[in-house]
Amino acid sequence: MVDKRKPISNNSRVMNNNRRNFLASVVGVGSISVAGCMGSGSNGTSEASDASEDQEASYGGHLEMAFEDTVQHLNPMLQASVSGYGVLSQLYSSLVIMDSELELYGDLAEDWESNDDATEWTFYLRENATWHHNGENVTAEDVSATLEKVIDPDTGSPGQEVISSLEETSINNDYEVTLFLSEGDADVPAKMNNQWLRIMPEEVVNDNELFENARSQDFGCGPFVLEDWEQGNYTELTRFEDYHLTSEDGDELPYLDELTIYVYPDESTMRSEMENGGLDLLSHEYPNSIYEDLQGSPDIQSTEVPSGLCYPLLMNPNIEPFDDQRVRHAIKHAIDKEAVLQVAGRNLGVLGEDNFISPAHQYYADLDDPFGSSSQTEEANELLEDAGYSDGLEIPMPLKTPSDFGDPIGPTATIIQDTCGQVGIDIEIEQVSTDYWLSNVEGTGDFYMGLYSYRPVEDEILRQVLHSEGPWNYGFASEEFDEAIDQARVTTDEDERQELFAEAQEIAQMNAGMAVPFFSSANGLYRGVGNYEQHPSALKFDAHDLYIR
Repeated sequence: MVDKRKPISNNSRVMNNNRRNFLASVVGVGSISVAGCMGSGSNGTSEASDASEDQEASYGGHLEMAFEDTVQHLNPMLQASVSGYGVLSQLYSSLVIMDSELELYGDLAEDWESNDDATEWTFYLRENATWHHNGENVTAEDVSATLEKVIDPDTGSPGQEVISSLEETSINNDYEVTLFLSEGDADVPAKMNNQWLRIMPEEVVNDNELFENARSQDFGCGPFVLEDWEQGNYTELTRFEDYHLTSEDGDELPYLDELTIYVYPDESTMRSEMENGGLDLLSHEYPNSIYEDLQGSPDIQSTEVPSGLCYPLLMNPNIEPFDDQRVRHAIKHAIDKEAVLQVAGRNLGVLGEDNFISPAHQYYADLDDPFGSSSQTEEANELLEDAGYSDGLEIPMPLKTPSDFGDPIGPTATIIQDTCGQVGIDIEIEQVSTDYWLSNVEGTGDFYMGLYSYRPVEDEILRQVLHSEGPWNYGFASEEFDEAIDQARVTTDEDERQELFAEAQEIAQMNAGMAVPFFSSANGLYRGVGNYEQHPSALKFDAHDLYIR
């Protein structure tokens, strides 16, 4: 078996060491920005965890953890819930793994390379990966079928936009596949770790009935096999004996015999279970209040790392009154970002700059914030008066928030409502169910609170939400913005990419009709779990090398 820890490609090693070192600099040199929130360990990990890291990994055991929201279904190509991503990363494998330090390693692919302009990418597959349901080998035919299904508009996969430049694939032999792009894309290997691009069997992808069955059945090749799934309650997984990856020391993986993932939408239940030993791990998005309350517990280890998770206020710039930039800017001046971070974010994170790129991203521009970190009432009032609202402004539609997500979206919306009210902007908040918000608000609403998990590849989040053709675009359109990220995608020159992404961030900050008060850190709580490293993205959770101490 091939050691998963071996960097696979010289090109990818250079790119991802940059990402890894950048993240390390944020945790180390830049840790003042999240002062008091990190544990005392050098990586934001509590000291209690350091003493037991030398323990040798052992086989067996049952790890129990919980997510806040329910798994919608089990088809990775169509999944749209955070808990779903966590479950499916145990059932399905990707071509590439991005670890907690944002470095790439081979998963189903053991090597990859591109031509000079990054318009052709060839992936060389491992020959020992097999499917859970029939024991047959994973081949280039499966990879080709999966990716071509993703880019088919009739599929409706959000992954279509992630690899929108993919035109076709070529099966060179059983374990070699080439991707042909309409334009260069230097981020293709990193994008292959995307949650919607997990590889499925060709027989399932090309059979409508089986593809529909994948919503409730396991057709993966990941480290765990589905034993039982009760939507809204739990998912039970067991060890896949023929998993294809090994540890740094050559141990067969996974170590765990069982993994159970519960759904606890009730905050008090989740806190009680973690506090009293009913849970071993909280890793994904869960209330910051639980982390704040339990991080000092003597038998619970904690870890916090910089992330790009954010809860933006989104305003459709094509409708009144948001079609007037003075109104949008007045709202942004009124918002007290420091209060939002302190109260809603519980000081677990860093201030935002009204765009989606955080200090945890490689191409973070570190822009000056013209709207200030605290409420700027004088500037807000001047803009409102200039826009013809000297007597105040009543926003004609409610600010929609997803009720099930709660902390910190709800408190963020309330603080925005209060601080805007102080300058005469009247905002009504309407809580809607998460299902309604996902189906009828996100990406289509005119005035709503969003939730976007950290996506380490800048092109993904900027393109999906702010590009004029993005699937989650809420009304923003800018030729200059589109051109900047389109050019950033195709160039392989790092300095040019930095300049282009910086330009895109500045355009978004000033024109996109969005306010990003803060970026939440990624926080983990765990008890007696070995090899656990908090990933900066809540979309990434891999249990393949975890073990019970």
